[in-house]
Amino acid sequence: MKKSNAMFPKFVVLLLFLCGCCHYSDDCPCPSTNSSEYSLAIFISAKHFDYSSCQACLASLAKTSDGRFGHAWVSLRGLCNGQPVEIIGGHSGELGRIKPRYFDGVADLVESGDPNPIRYLWEVQGDGFFQKGSGEHRPTYAAQVAITPEQFDAIFSYIQAYPYNEYCLTGRQCTTFCMEIAALADWYLDGTITLPISSTIYFGGSRMRLWQDPCYASITFASPDRLEHSLKESVKAKQARRI
Repeated sequence: MKKSNAMFPKFVVLLLFLCGCCHYSDDCPCPSTNSSEYSLAIFISAKHFDYSSCQACLASLAKTSDGRFGHAWVSLRGLCNGQPVEIIGGHSGELGRIKPRYFDGVADLVESGDPNPIRYLWEVQGDGFFQKGSGEHRPTYAAQVAITPEQFDAIFSYIQAYPYNEYCLTGRQCTTFCMEIAALADWYLDGTITLPISSTIYFGGSRMRLWQDPCYASITFASPDRLEHSLKESVKAKQARRI
């Protein structure tokens, strides 16, 4: 792997790190675990960035020490052959073991003169894995629902068969993992966000092209921030139905 150009803009670097990290909060409404033998909980560690525009998002990222977007994971409880089963964890990856990390891959394409270096953000990393537990992340929000034994079986099978190696910023990752599992419990959440990407940027008086093909003019990915918002809205709706 080539070394990344030291002049590669810091604010572009921040855009490329959209993977898990912790965000500590003592105010997290952690879910109860006593309501049912069968339950599904979703935990979010969100950074609460401004997604009103790409520039606003980058400004939010620039204020962080690590330039990461957050993390999400699940807790599944139920019975298998009459025995209690608990699975806690999520989808993680981008270790740089098989392919360059997203920043390194984009930076390498910039250096090589590729007309669309930002295309690397759509690359499947191939080094994903099941991250047991919280991965030392702390949730900013969490919610739980009771599920049926049939839903537990469907989710359990899904977790066992999930292609964890296929880690991709714009595809399978921690937030989509939670969204897909929630849907199996008829709990429909939306964590997707679309941001525009400037075709060129200027840094240090130099012009740098990020894309030539307009198919790269925007990027759609799943964000823990957006998933947290959707999760809160679903809890509010559930509470409203009880009134």
